[in-house]
Amino acid sequence: MKENKNYRILWIISFFVIVSFWLLLGSTLINIYSNLSYSLDNNNNFFNSEIYNYIGANIPFLSMWLGFYFCFKYINNIKISKLINSKTSIDVKLFTRVFIFSITFFIVVILIGALLNLYDLEFIENKWVERLILIPITLILTPLQVIAEEILFRAVILKIIIKDYDALTNKKKTLLHSIIISLLVGIIFIIPHLYNPEVDSNFISAISYYLLFGSLATFSILVTSGLEIAIAIHLANNFAITFFSTYENSALTSIPLFIERNEINGAKYFEVFCLLLLFVIIAIRERNKIKAYLSQKQ
Repeated sequence: MKENKNYRILWIISFFVIVSFWLLLGSTLINIYSNLSYSLDNNNNFFNSEIYNYIGANIPFLSMWLGFYFCFKYINNIKISKLINSKTSIDVKLFTRVFIFSITFFIVVILIGALLNLYDLEFIENKWVERLILIPITLILTPLQVIAEEILFRAVILKIIIKDYDALTNKKKTLLHSIIISLLVGIIFIIPHLYNPEVDSNFISAISYYLLFGSLATFSILVTSGLEIAIAIHLANNFAITFFSTYENSALTSIPLFIERNEINGAKYFEVFCLLLLFVIIAIRERNKIKAYLSQKQ
């Protein structure tokens, strides 16, 4: 089945079907998982552990992948690889260099935040067995969770709005269109994160962070016609939190080396600034792609 004049309707249908798999089937699977875990764990050692919580938090994203399979096979007839990069094959080199730079950047930012007394880094002791068990699980589930979020809240939404990532690279469209669409997708990206615990404790800064990431990640997709940069930064952020340092009220259950305690009000705004700085640095590093994108709009 090829995309036709009804492509937007098909993508809208796909979006709601995938969300249904994610929320409805996901919640059902979580209940089954919880009941099964509770019945098999007489001492509640696993039922109350970080490992249990981490797996449970990622189950809805596994059900989202079932939604992807159903929609992309029977409704849209498109390969997931074509959603990650619509022009050519997936740019592994671009993803790798952005990921390595980003995770290094996030770790440095955490250390600078501690040096600036924005929070105290407390070493998490006596969790080495649980940490070792969680590492391979995290290496599998976190990429699935990140890619799922990027496909649903970036790729599918962009398909609904403009059909093709590079649809704006013509004389009839302007840079302003790209910015408006990026902001729109960024606002939509906020919605599924409204119930995260960090939003309750730091509403303005948390919303600013999600809006900034959602908008700039979307703009990177329009520039490169692919999700590689968005996925790389998103994955680097989650891995830094999961393996190196988490913070109180984090939605990502993990057992990293450190936890950020006694966080002051300015800490989250520092992270928002650093996220903007990260995108600026990557834009400078990938300036040839931006020049090519802008030249098509002249």
